Amino acid sequence: SEEKDVEFPQFMMSLVGASSVLGSLVVFIRWEITGPCIFWFILQACPKVDGALFFFYTDGPDVFPGGPAFSPWLYATGMNLAGFCGALCAYITGDFLFKQWRYPSVIFLTVPLRVVTRLLLLPVLWRWTFPRYADSEASFVLALEFMYWMSAGWTQIPRQVMTAHTTPNGYEATTLSLMSGTFNMASIIASYCGCWILSNFSVCVDGSTDDAKSLARIWKPYIVSSVSPLLALFLLPLLIPNKYQTEVLITEKPESSTHGSFFKRRFRRDS
Repeated sequence: SEEKDVEFPQFMMSLVGASSVLGSLVVFIRWEITGPCIFWFILQACPKVDGALFFFYTDGPDVFPGGPAFSPWLYATGMNLAGFCGALCAYITGDFLFKQWRYPSVIFLTVPLRVVTRLLLLPVLWRWTFPRYADSEASFVLALEFMYWMSAGWTQIPRQVMTAHTTPNGYEATTLSLMSGTFNMASIIASYCGCWILSNFSVCVDGSTDDAKSLARIWKPYIVSSVSPLLALFLLPLLIPNKYQTEVLITEKPESSTHGSFFKRRFRRDS
């Protein structure tokens, strides 16, 4: 209970700070920039439980009997290498696969694909793969890691293209910093939210002998973490323009980052 008392205020403080930043964008920045920025923020801020998964994969038989018991090298190097190869494959293939697609179409395909790929790990978390498929378990997990980061890479391609199209002339560095800053803030919130969710499901692991009971429940917060990106799709028609990736997003006053913003429409006239 003490951990919940600590993690929930941390999550709420980060959420309040992020809300103030996003609220300022809505008020002062033009919607062509603000809408996509908010969408990618929400998608990135979905809770992460990677910290608990580390112990699930690497705890030895003395701590987690019947667990995967991956070596630290396999977890740190093997899984990262599989993810890197998946992302690289996404960037190589994304251009000719989705070049003629509209932004919403790419997102509507790739985000559910990410979710399905994550959910395919559930048999491992439920330990259905042990002991019959224990020898091939590592290969299965690495393949899922490759598939996830390939689908995640496909999702990031329209984000990068959109960011390039929403930079006002003369303010490229400032706009890119704004986009990157909000994206990084979302990653921090995702970690805080993930810790809070893990605590609510009583999954508190630290490599001690008590981990086995907690890791038996890890599938519950994992499902919440995996399906939460689907919630962002409900806001997609409002926040993402229904345009092709080759179309210009800022058509009026491309040199202004505030043209048409709420503040200018309400209190000032655009010159």
